[in-house]
Order: sequence, then C-alpha cells, then structure tokens
Amino acid sequence: AFSSRDVAFTWRFALNPGARVIDRTGYDRISAVETPAPDVARVVFKGVYAPYLRLFDMILPEHLLGRERDPNSAPFNRRPIGTGPYRVGEFRPGDRLVLEAYGGYHGKKPAVPRLVMQVLPDDNSAFVRFKSGDLDVYQSVAQSQVPLVANLPGVRVARTPDLLYEHLALNTSRPPFDDVRVRRAVALAIDKAALSRAAYAGLYPPAWCDHPPLSWAHDPTMRGIFDPGRAGRLLDEAGWLAQGGPVRSKGGRRLAFRLITTSGKKPRELAATLIRNDLGKVGIEVAIETIPGAVLFSPQGPLKTNEFHAAMWAWDTGIDPDPTNFWHSALLPPRGSNVTRFKNAQADRLLAAGSGTVDPARRKAAYHKLSRLLFDQAPDIPLVYWNRVSAVRTRLQGWRPSPAGNLWNTADWSIKSI
Repeated sequence: AFSSRDVAFTWRFALNPGARVIDRTGYDRISAVETPAPDVARVVFKGVYAPYLRLFDMILPEHLLGRERDPNSAPFNRRPIGTGPYRVGEFRPGDRLVLEAYGGYHGKKPAVPRLVMQVLPDDNSAFVRFKSGDLDVYQSVAQSQVPLVANLPGVRVARTPDLLYEHLALNTSRPPFDDVRVRRAVALAIDKAALSRAAYAGLYPPAWCDHPPLSWAHDPTMRGIFDPGRAGRLLDEAGWLAQGGPVRSKGGRRLAFRLITTSGKKPRELAATLIRNDLGKVGIEVAIETIPGAVLFSPQGPLKTNEFHAAMWAWDTGIDPDPTNFWHSALLPPRGSNVTRFKNAQADRLLAAGSGTVDPARRKAAYHKLSRLLFDQAPDIPLVYWNRVSAVRTRLQGWRPSPAGNLWNTADWSIKSI
C-alpha cells in the first residue's frame, strides 16, 4: 500500500546516478525525508527552495523498484502503478495504452470502465479517426483542422491557454551559434507574425518571453522586432559576408546549419520551412531534418549527445516557472536539460535568486531579468505561444480541459446513451 516510505524512496531514486531521471532539480536540495508515520512524510531542505511543490508529483513504489538492480529496464516502466482511478491494462509501444478502472481507488469510482489512448503517426491520421467516430477525444487539434473539426456534428471544441511555447533552440557550443551575434541575427530575421498566421492559423500568437502569458513569470512588456536589415549587419560584424552568392561565408566556410524538428506535426514542419525561407533572405542556408520525437528526445538522441546545430519543438514551462534545469551551466546533458549548452554566470545567479526565496515579487523580478538576458543572448528563440485546441464528442460527459491537461478528471467522465 502507498505510504510515506514510497515518498522517501522516490527522493533516493531521483538522486540515483544509475537511473535515467530527466530532471533531478530540487531533489538535490533535500537533506532528508523523514517518515514518522505511514501517512506522514516530512521533507527537510538544505535551504530555501521555492519550487518545492512541483517535487514528488509522481511517487514511485518502493516494493516494486527498491530491489531492482537496473531500474531503467524494470517491468514497472511498461506497467506502472499509481494512486489514480485507473491502472494500466495493456501497453503496446507505438500503438496504444489501455487503462482500466481501478476498483481499489480511494475516491469517486470511474463511470467509464476503459480508456484507450491511441498513438497515431500524424495529425491527418488523428483527424480521419476522429471524423469517422473512432475517437471520442481529440487531444490536440492541428490549427489548420480547427474549422473542419468545429463543423463536425455532435462535437464540442475547446480552446485552453497553455504553458507551452514553440521555440528554436540553438547549440551555443558549436559554430556558428557559439557567436551571440549570429544567434541574435537569427532571432531578428524570423518574421514571427507571418509564421503565426501561416503555420498556426493565427491561433498561436508570436512569442518573445520564455514564459507564456498564463505564467505569473511572464513579462508582458517584452517585445522584439522583425528586422532582417539589422540581422544582416550583425552577420557582417561577425565576419559572415555576402560575397556575391546567396549564402554568406567566412574563411571559406558557408553559413549553413541543420534544423531538426519532430515529424508528423504539419504546422511545425511548415514553421520550419518558413524559418528556412526567412533565414535564406539574409544569407543563412538551412537544411531541415524531421525525426520522430522519441528519437529527438531519447538519451541517445541529438539533443543529449550534442549532435545538432538547431532544433525546434514545444517547451512546457510547468506550473512553477523555475527554469533551472534548462539554463543552469551545471546542468548540461546528461546531468540536466540545458541542451543549448548555454553557460552564463549571470543566468546562474538569477536562477539561484529565483528559487532561493518564497517572496513572489522577488521571484518574479529575478525571472524577468533572466528573460531579458535570454532575449539578449538568444540561446533559444521563442516563436509562438500555445493555445491548446481540443475536441470531444458530446456523448462524453464531464470532460473539462484545463491548462494542466485534459485527463485530470477522468473519474468524472461518463458516456451519455444515444
């Protein structure tokens, strides 16, 4: 049974160097987890750590993982257990996840006995399956499909603000993006307003701050400009010159890079094409490569192994805006998720200031300063803010999407008889 021992075990597991833990940030700030009673866990921190509430959002069972010699290959990874209203009934990688109502759930018993999470290769496949009636919930509707989905009979569409934003990550440890002038030139050369309209049907507004408007750390005063002329001057200053051809060069090298993004997402692929066209106008050659998300984000993928120049995907800032895992100079892969390899002492100090106080005003001030620094240094370029569009068949009652996701209240779902 779930107990405080599992909480203490989760802390120890998070710090296990042999476990593939994506983000250990915060767990290393804990000095002890005391378990005075089965239903009481007392977490003792080494010092003030403001984002503490985001820790322990997933408790691991000691009785299943405590004796595993290799936690990365444990059966638990394909058939996990938790404390929610459903449990895993079947898992077919790349195909489906079947959840079955759990009779021992401590809360309201689910009215829907079985949930099937279908894995589909692309947006078009999802639309076809939803249109045919094979799917009851369309989790994230592609922007170009919104009018089509909205006109389907017996369907409800919901638009929800989100904590995600599309972004372009630049590898600051490799040329040409080891030069801040080149990074700033790229940021200035991208027409975000046109990208928002053409790739995202205007549903995803242009982004300038690394915290979406839904976040309390968002700085609404941040506003960049589209200025390809200034971008060209920065490239000239950096020694990348236009010498009669369409692509700039320096020392016999062409100003060219490879842009990796996830396959199957047509708006994102179109956005990559628009970025390539914009950068081509200022003399930067871009080759686009699309790969499955599972490959891009894997421990052996290009982000973690430092085998990329630039990459584009959606970043989730989370319920607490502390971005230490993304930007601290000590948290490059494999230790953390600073995939841009950005190292900046001022950024490290601002991250420490933001997480080292529980005063909301002081935290906001630190994160606003950090956002300005990231804007100036441009290791990562925010492109557009997400507004999640979801759709559901009206026969499914109790569905209430939120910024936290669409599955938070599955115990309240029910099927209306037709």
